[in-house]
Amino acid sequence: MSGVVVDFGVKKDTGSALVIMKDKTGAFVKPGTLVTVEDQKDPFPMGYDGQVYLTGLKSKNAIVADMKGQPCKVSFNYKEDEIKQIIIGPLTCQ
Repeated sequence: MSGVVVDFGVKKDTGSALVIMKDKTGAFVKPGTLVTVEDQKDPFPMGYDGQVYLTGLKSKNAIVADMKGQPCKVSFNYKEDEIKQIIIGPLTCQ
């Protein structure tokens, strides 16, 4: 009759959001497209329906999706919410 404490390393303050992106034609950015957050080196992979899960966000953000040599840029503001998942967009490339 003993207990065990397990630390899963879950963080609440990750600066994360689900961002939905569309290209200049209004179509969702394709799955597998790599998205880079300004001031971060590691890219994030785009999922289905133009959705990409980003972490390390600041109050103002600029991201770029590399669409076969054509950059798709969007900017957005971010505010942390401890209760619910933040969903931003859909945002259309500039």
